[in-house]
Amino acid sequence: MINGCVYAKRPNGRVDYETIVGRVAHEFSVPEFACPEQMDEPLDLGDVHFLAGKLQAGDAAPEFEVPKLSGSGTIRLDDYRGKFLLLNFYNAYILTKKRGQLEGIQQVQSRFRSRSDLAIVGIYLESTGVGYLTEKLLQERALSVPHGMAGQYDSKIVIDYSVENLPYSVLIGPAGEVLAKGLKGQDLVQAVREVLSR
Repeated sequence: MINGCVYAKRPNGRVDYETIVGRVAHEFSVPEFACPEQMDEPLDLGDVHFLAGKLQAGDAAPEFEVPKLSGSGTIRLDDYRGKFLLLNFYNAYILTKKRGQLEGIQQVQSRFRSRSDLAIVGIYLESTGVGYLTEKLLQERALSVPHGMAGQYDSKIVIDYSVENLPYSVLIGPAGEVLAKGLKGQDLVQAVREVLSR
């Protein structure tokens, strides 16, 4: 799999890591080689699609499928078609050291839990896997929503959703359009309140 960002180039020819001009995520298979010499031959990766710029409000939300944090099965974007969906990306550091930054998502969960047209899904980013501590912390932080496992920080869902500065939230409309992204605290609560009152 190829996952990554495409960065701008500075006038001096160096890469400008602060300016993302696009994203790419592409799966491909590497065939078995009959002999070592074949490893030097070019490999056809097929069509690699380039997504221009960062994900913006108004864009179609990228499809995703991630394993559930605990138990079996997966969580997919299609599971929530017809509802407002709030994705919240976080990691163990946020749960342990920056728990105050979760107040926005906790307030949304508390204030709008009776709304059947709103779903909240946590997406856990970590390369070391999930243990008892993570599940315990989620319970202590009152984040009783479905949680998926994104894995590495260069995973497809992280690239597709232009995730940065955890915790990171993306609000998606019933038709699958991105309504807002990157909101925290009261800004997040207000954005959810506004879309639900339309």
